[in-house]
Amino acid sequence: MANYKAHVNNNGIAAFQVFVKKPFIQPPPEKKEKGISHMWKSGQLFTYFHDWYIEHCTEYVFNCNSSGIPHRHAANRLFARMEEY
Repeated sequence: MANYKAHVNNNGIAAFQVFVKKPFIQPPPEKKEKGISHMWKSGQLFTYFHDWYIEHCTEYVFNCNSSGIPHRHAANRLFARMEEY
């Protein structure tokens, strides 16, 4: 994350969206098949930008059918501006 932050110009905006693990949402079918184990923790993305101006941050749950099997995902979305002091 430090590398991403280092390459944003003054007043530039970083935008990220990451899937987060929630105990009430089952792992998606493709994750079970491939044995993928890493997911972000809820709010973890936001901690990397604690020293930036947060334009927008949210956590949400959405429906998906990417594998042909209906399921849900949880995600965090962040838009943060790097401002010089």
